[in-house]
Order: sequence, then C-alpha cells, then structure tokens
Amino acid sequence: MLIDSVLVSQASRESVEDAKILLQSLQLPLDGVEDQFENFLLLFLNQELIGLIGLEIYGTIGLIRSLAVKTEYQGNKLGSLLTDRIIEKCKTLGIQSIYLLTETAKDFFLKKGFTVLNRDEAPLMLHQAKEFAYTCPESATLMKKTLN
Repeated sequence: MLIDSVLVSQASRESVEDAKILLQSLQLPLDGVEDQFENFLLLFLNQELIGLIGLEIYGTIGLIRSLAVKTEYQGNKLGSLLTDRIIEKCKTLGIQSIYLLTETAKDFFLKKGFTVLNRDEAPLMLHQAKEFAYTCPESATLMKKTLN
C-alpha cells in the first residue's frame, strides 16, 4: 500500500523551491508560502516530494493552506494523511481552532470534521494572512475545526 511507503517530515528551507514547483504544477497559489514555511509538512516517496500541507499560525488560531498531492498519487489517502498530521501538530502547538479556505475540497474537509462559515465570521487575526487577504477569491469557502 502506497500510504505505508511515504515519509512525512517537517519542512526545511532547502525544500522551498521544490514545494513551489509542486504547488505551481497543481495551480495552487504561491503567495505567502515562504512566510511560515517552517510550519509546513512535506510528504516524500523515495526522496521525491509528492505532497505537502501548510500551516500558518496566528496566536491560538491555525490556517491550513496548500494541501497538495501530485496528481499521479491522488486517490491513495495521502491528502487525508497530511491533514491528520497537521491537525495533530496543531494540537501539540496549543492551537484551539483551525481555519481554511477552499474552492475544490469542501466535501473532503467536511468529512474531516470542519464546518462551513460565512467569510465575515473569520477572526480578525486571519485577515493578515496573504491567502485570506488577497490570494483566495471571495468565492472560496471558509471552514473551521475547533480542537479540544
């Protein structure tokens, strides 16, 4: 099973360019990726970067961004693995609520326990995030998960 062969690791500065290439290949935004890149998790298969998930931290609030898995590896529960790992990281860091904006993965995140909010319900802290402020269009769905 592919999921048993992958390695999830903390991002390092040496991986920024590879991460940008992956995001570009999936037509995901690059703005702000480097701002808190140390909070990203990277997914490797045989030393090849095949996926990633980003996290921006604003006090006790987390913003998930850039969940990405190379097209040829999608459908193998790797997105779910990355999401579960970033949620665990959030809990470890004392983050109380996780938010995200999505145009294509609303149903996926609903299954992960996120709920849909109106965009004007986002905490003011999130308005400083590039993804929230101008990278994601107004049509993107705002979602939230409260952590214990």
